[in-house]
Amino acid sequence: MKKMKKLFAVLLTLAMMLGMSATVFAAPQNEDLIPRPQDTVNVTINGVGEGAAVTLYKIVKADYATNDMGLTGYTAVEGVDLASLANQPTSQTINQIANGLLSEAGAEGHIAAYETITDGTVVNGTYTKDVAAGVYIAIISKAADGTIYNPILLTAAYAPEGGENNAEEDRKDNNLDQTAVREGGEDVVR
Repeated sequence: MKKMKKLFAVLLTLAMMLGMSATVFAAPQNEDLIPRPQDTVNVTINGVGEGAAVTLYKIVKADYATNDMGLTGYTAVEGVDLASLANQPTSQTINQIANGLLSEAGAEGHIAAYETITDGTVVNGTYTKDVAAGVYIAIISKAADGTIYNPILLTAAYAPEGGENNAEEDRKDNNLDQTAVREGGEDVVR
């Protein structure tokens, strides 16, 4: 009987150890859905005038785990309040950031972007560009017809876990979605 109790205790201990260690070895159900730095999404801006130049300024970047396997958060450039962007930014906020980006380096209120993107394609009034996760300010200038554009806030972010993405089918990964905010009119990013 004494040996039976000891054997039962050992078996219970072994079962408990195996039960607790099973979660350590659990792998994600679909590794394709793990956010990675190389993920991109195609942003599209409609209504861009003939000869206009589109410049994207990356003002918030995605932060990834040290093994590049998973998103850990987002970081804004100095001079940009991440909380103000997350809660329905106003046209005043967007214009203030755009003015800071366009100001001279060293000037009061100057904002230095993480990245400035000047390429992309404009065909029949539609600008397209593949971008990484983050927040961008799009500034459209030099339209041949003299049109003046308001700055546009673009967001390329990962959908919440279990959420549904509405990005177009031609995007480069399975996790990114994009939205746009501009003052007045309809959104210009699909």
